[in-house]
Amino acid sequence: SLEVLAIIAYQAPISRSEIEMIRGVNCNFTLRNLLLQDLIERKGNADDHRGYLYQPTVKFLQSLDVSSIDELPDFSVLRNDVRLSRILETTGEVSQQSKQTTPVTDVSNT
Repeated sequence: SLEVLAIIAYQAPISRSEIEMIRGVNCNFTLRNLLLQDLIERKGNADDHRGYLYQPTVKFLQSLDVSSIDELPDFSVLRNDVRLSRILETTGEVSQQSKQTTPVTDVSNT
């Protein structure tokens, strides 16, 4: 859920298909749970009337103690933060293979 929430926070408004393209897996269940927890909201998509666009809620922003998405840390700074890499390694989020072959994906350019 945190990965989807981060994608939505930095890419909002974003469609389900765009989130799934970034993650590479289905995210229906995760989106539903985030909606139920009032951390994200969905709105109609003017370009595609069959789908929705997702964005963070005020509750989500308040939980981070920010008043707008613009106050979030710059993604490129976070991506290059050694402390974040260590946390991900410790929690097993970064596999040995991904550490050797690819850097952390920059979702801000997707």
